[in-house]
Amino acid sequence: MDVSVNLAPSYPKGLYLSNPVMTSAGTFGSDGYGSGLPKNFPFSELGAIVLKSTTLLPRLGNPEPHMEEQPNGWLNAIGLKNPGIHGLMENVLPVFADSKIPIILSLAADSYEDFIALAQIASRITVIDAIELNFGCPNTANGLDFGQNPAIAWRVTQDVKALVNMPVIVKLTPNVTDVVEIAIAVEDGGADAITAINTVAGMAVDWSTGRPALGNVMGGLSGPAIKPVALGIVYKLVRAVGIPVIGVGGISNADDAMEFLCVGASAIQVGSASLGHPNRYLAVIAGIVEKMEQQGLNDVPSLRKVIGV
Repeated sequence: MDVSVNLAPSYPKGLYLSNPVMTSAGTFGSDGYGSGLPKNFPFSELGAIVLKSTTLLPRLGNPEPHMEEQPNGWLNAIGLKNPGIHGLMENVLPVFADSKIPIILSLAADSYEDFIALAQIASRITVIDAIELNFGCPNTANGLDFGQNPAIAWRVTQDVKALVNMPVIVKLTPNVTDVVEIAIAVEDGGADAITAINTVAGMAVDWSTGRPALGNVMGGLSGPAIKPVALGIVYKLVRAVGIPVIGVGGISNADDAMEFLCVGASAIQVGSASLGHPNRYLAVIAGIVEKMEQQGLNDVPSLRKVIGV
């Protein structure tokens, strides 16, 4: 059985994963960079690692509290807390210098100019194999702008693509009227793949005091509650674009992953379900292999054919 996938068939060298299970930006270990995982964790068994979104300058993040548990999910408003790209290069990326699997760097910015500056720096980083443009983090002031306007999304994607010699993946927000329109724009801009979706904007409040549950008031909902939303969007995007779509949102086990793969996702990312449960990645990988064997499937693309995608 061959469960490998190529997430960038339009890129000359491709972006090959040994299996379709990736980490999701911001959830890899306690800090998004894997520092909270056991020392003996078998990183090489993952399909790819997507590091936490990095900005041009360091960010302290939003005021606490940062997270609130909800029925079947979590609200978070961490606010892209990170050391900035120069701090990342100095203190984080050396850990992944000998990685045997693809390392994908997520980039986030509040302006076109910052995205360009980030891309120029990223183009010189040899440790990373691809970048993921974060076009939709709902707990920052301007993080949605790039994912809500097709013209802006197209321009940033095109200009970043021209600056880097590696695959460019664009992560889209569901908090728009028509996510398909944005997906077509970034494909036209040269994106090699699309990740869908980011968290769903929302909030929680204590009605007796009128106090919001999050320090930032608004945040992003993740977890099983958003899986139907994410699955429906992936289903639509696979039929609208010709580049690979990576499914993320509420994936907690192999059955969840199989749903995304069946509707056409080329790979999946495990996000909040892995927090405090790093072996969740490995269980999902093992479960996919087991279920494909049970169905007599030889590769990931053949899973689509079973349901006529």
